[in-house]
Amino acid sequence: MELEQLEQLEQLEQLEQLEQLELELKQLDQLKQLEQLEQLEQLEQLEQLELQLELQLELELMPELQLEVMLVVMLELRLKLELEPKLKLELQ
Repeated sequence: MELEQLEQLEQLEQLEQLEQLELELKQLDQLKQLEQLEQLEQLEQLEQLELQLELQLELELMPELQLEVMLVVMLELRLKLELEPKLKLELQ
């Protein structure tokens, strides 16, 4: 009887150890999931920051681009005004 009780006690201890290991494994899995979630959130924040920076850059460059377009239009007008009379003269 004593041997049987000892075996039962050992089995119970093994079972408790197994349950403890399972609990630790679950905790590790949860921790891993949490880390992955944090990494995903960081990645999303980085992507959002990148988009904000792109927009800011576009907004900063927009006036320069507008100025360049205006200059091109002015040059076209000037050329047209200068060349049109000459072309008319040549055609006559």
